[in-house]
Amino acid sequence: RPLEVNPGGIGKGFALDCAAAILKNGGVTDFAFHGGKSSILCNGSQAPEQDKKGWRIAVRHPEQSERILGSLNLYDQALGTSGPANRFFYFRGKRFGHIIDPRTGWPAEGILSVTVLHHSAGWADALATGLYVSGIDIAIEYCKQNQDTAMLAILPGKREGECEIVTCDMRPDQWVPATLD
Repeated sequence: RPLEVNPGGIGKGFALDCAAAILKNGGVTDFAFHGGKSSILCNGSQAPEQDKKGWRIAVRHPEQSERILGSLNLYDQALGTSGPANRFFYFRGKRFGHIIDPRTGWPAEGILSVTVLHHSAGWADALATGLYVSGIDIAIEYCKQNQDTAMLAILPGKREGECEIVTCDMRPDQWVPATLD
């Protein structure tokens, strides 16, 4: 039987960190890598030198992939996202995500997704999963106590299809909500 390796979890972020180190050691200053839709590492800016906003990354609704909620500007940062948008199952008519809360043994609930911004892609991936499982209050407290970590969480809204966006410790120009048409 062939061996299969899944670099999910922090594996993708670690691989992005290693690739970035190779480029930086070679003198490359502007680049963006992604390890699937949930792990991104950006260095420098894709825009002219006077525009230091960085790389613009679209943020989609976790359950409605065609709906863009806004964008994040990454400059010398990585992004890791955790949530059950693409990996879930139904049990007795209820949808459950694939991320297990070790405190209960059941899939974590209450948040649609958590996106963490950090200078390390490996850390961003690990923190996104940990903060997703921990819940929004602990996630906010963690970001407030750790200045190298910013977060964007998407919570269920009051009505079907709606969502609430919570940010913590982002630069003022980093989160750009989508405009209503």
